[in-house]
Amino acid sequence: QDLMMKSFRVAPQRRRKRLAAATAFFAASESRDDDDVPATPSRRRLRAESSAAARQAQGNDLAEAGDFAAALRHFDAAIALEPTAARFELRAQTLAALDRDFEATKAAEAAADLAPSWADGHVTLARCRLNLGEVDAAAASFRRAADLDPGNDVLRLEMRACDDLRRQLTDARAA
Repeated sequence: QDLMMKSFRVAPQRRRKRLAAATAFFAASESRDDDDVPATPSRRRLRAESSAAARQAQGNDLAEAGDFAAALRHFDAAIALEPTAARFELRAQTLAALDRDFEATKAAEAAADLAPSWADGHVTLARCRLNLGEVDAAAASFRRAADLDPGNDVLRLEMRACDDLRRQLTDARAA
């Protein structure tokens, strides 16, 4: 029984030592410079994804602050690291805010191509096409977005406004 009591006292000491060793290991690995670790393909992909996400977040902050030129640089860097539909859509919105409508339309087209079932991408494409004066193409993009997101009332209002503009243009051409 004395041996049994001794083993119960030793076990907590071993656990504390193991915990201290594990804590020291993780603390050392967090403070270690990862540049000396060989970059495996999965490690490079994870770095690119986290860096791209950080660039996108910085771009979002800059765009919200109204610094669209700086935001565009961050979105472009994020796209270079990891192109996604959302990043192309953000790029399109930023270019539209800078009155670079042709480039904005191209970026919105890339977003819609990368994620054809994403309604927001088609809405941005429709708005960019309207800015270029491509009313028929904008109406088609709005219709596609409405098919993908039928419960979106704001989208329906924009689509109606675009249809009204199409009718006005048709009437003006006929007159």
